[in-house]
Amino acid sequence: MKRTLRTTAKLVHVWGGLTLGLLFCLMGLSGSGSVIVFRADLERALRPHWHAAGQNRPASPLLESEAAVRRRWPGATLLRVTLPDAPGEPYRYQIRANGVVFHVFCDAATGEILGVFDLPWLDWIIDFHHNLRLAGTGRQLTGLIGLGLFVASLTGLILWVIRNQPWTVLFRVGWRGPFRRRNFELHRTTGVFANVFLLILSATGISLAYPQTFRVAIETLTGTSAAPPRVSVHQSAMTQPLDAYIQAARSALPGSIVRELRFPSSARTPVTARMWCPGDFSMEGSNQVALDPATARVLSVDSAAALSIANRVTRSAPPLHYAEWGGPVIKLLWALVGITPSFLFISGFAIWRASNRARS
Repeated sequence: MKRTLRTTAKLVHVWGGLTLGLLFCLMGLSGSGSVIVFRADLERALRPHWHAAGQNRPASPLLESEAAVRRRWPGATLLRVTLPDAPGEPYRYQIRANGVVFHVFCDAATGEILGVFDLPWLDWIIDFHHNLRLAGTGRQLTGLIGLGLFVASLTGLILWVIRNQPWTVLFRVGWRGPFRRRNFELHRTTGVFANVFLLILSATGISLAYPQTFRVAIETLTGTSAAPPRVSVHQSAMTQPLDAYIQAARSALPGSIVRELRFPSSARTPVTARMWCPGDFSMEGSNQVALDPATARVLSVDSAAALSIANRVTRSAPPLHYAEWGGPVIKLLWALVGITPSFLFISGFAIWRASNRARS
């Protein structure tokens, strides 16, 4: 039985890694391997250091900024506004004008427009990681790649566990030995440490690609519901000042901080406030408040503290996958883990090639 398990695991591990290895590398380098994990840091570092020209301090800089954006781009659709998460940071509007989506930054003290800034190359990489740059089926294909990485990581751990060697030997690397032996030991030891994290990243990636399937599976396992609240409104025209939505959201979740307002995306959809509360797993907020666009009345409160077990699991997948928790140490760890598929693929290919040469 043990021998059959080892043979099967080795066959799946080797050929899964060889056939999908390059895709594992691209997913790791574009996602957890620094790009998406450090997206906010990259944008903040590369963004121009604007300074407000005026000295006016309006009663509501947010309303002033909205008015300025609407004057500059009349007829544009406002998609969302992200509020500053630190002193000196600007408001960030995402708008659509003439079929193009871009970001406008406004001073959080004066409300004036500072400038437009986007990183097309970064957006390209992120879209590749999410959708392989393929509309429609891309997200499902990335889920299949995540499934392949999960299986390759799991079989790698199985091979490590069932080897007939002392555990201390499994972590040993003979740096002065022949290259073939040293390469194998580096591959094995790196895989032991990395595969546990790769299992987490691949599993959460699968959940993002197949959210409905993942939600049903969690509901079945836990016996609780993970269905998000459904809210509809009579009309989606926003007739209240932005401050009214923010105040209503804060009242619904006392002690919370509004991170973002998402404006109605279609008819009969509400304004959504994304909220951060102390203890949230995600620094961007794990809570949502749905608001009536016409009156700013609270329609529903989706609080992380009141979530079912199933909902907690499904809600934790995105921040866990993108290292939105734990600060720079976790981001650095995730970046290192994202690089390991490239090393494991190269070293694994060298092992396979050397083995074939030895047989011939």
